[in-house]
This record gives sequence, C-alpha cells and structure tokens, in this order.
Amino acid sequence: VATLEVSVSSSASLVTEWSFPFGGFDAGEPAWSGGAKFRTRGHAFSLMLSNTPNISTDGIVTGSERRGDPIVGFTITRNI
Repeated sequence: VATLEVSVSSSASLVTEWSFPFGGFDAGEPAWSGGAKFRTRGHAFSLMLSNTPNISTDGIVTGSERRGDPIVGFTITRNI
C-alpha cells in the first residue's frame, strides 16, 4: 500500500492511496483512491473517489472485485 497526503492549508489536504494485490483474484490493475480531507475543530471530513468498493484491507490486498466506473465516497470522523 502506498499513501501520500499533502497539506494545502492548515485545515485541508489532498490524499491518494494505491494498493497492489498480493493474491486472490487479480483485477489486472491496482486499487486506487484519491480525494480531499478537511479538518474542523471537532471533525474531519473526507470526500474520495475510488475504483474499488472495498473498504477493508482484506478485500483490497487480495485483489478482489473492481468496477469499471469510479465510486464516490465520504467519511466523517469525530475528534474527541
């Protein structure tokens, strides 16, 4: 897994991640995702674009299903 996060301001960054399959069903290309992350005083928000519906490491590194169309996703994290 290769990850790169670049801060563009004190509250925003650009993120990309590439995961290469180690076994299982090889889809012929790595899983990738990229997007933007925004931080507020109490939360962190991410808006992402990916080529895989998998959100777990087990699904990504085994090279499981890839779809033809990119998928849009988001996360919200509460900072305590």
